[in-house]
Amino acid sequence: MKRRFRFQAGDSVRIRSKEAIGQLLDDLSKTDGCLFMEGMWRYCGGNARIIKPVRFAYDEHLEEMCRTRASLYVLENAVCDGLSGEPEFRCDRTCYYLWHEDWLEKPAE
Repeated sequence: MKRRFRFQAGDSVRIRSKEAIGQLLDDLSKTDGCLFMEGMWRYCGGNARIIKPVRFAYDEHLEEMCRTRASLYVLENAVCDGLSGEPEFRCDRTCYYLWHEDWLEKPAE
């Protein structure tokens, strides 16, 4: 069965509030296995545009390409600055964050 994505490339979305996203996260800061990283909090409440839905992602721990289990998205200008979190996890790559569909909503008109 093919997964359906609520949003498509080019759609405008609103990133839910910190409080709304916080209620969706488990004790490991995940929703359906998707990690909400420390640096993502600064985007909460803002608007963004979908670059693309994500069906596959490279898992660096497993060292393999994996099919995503949840509906995930890449957003324009929402990138990791490499400065958040513990020093041993900081880097200079400027990667796009993966956003779980439940963390996004249609913007108010």
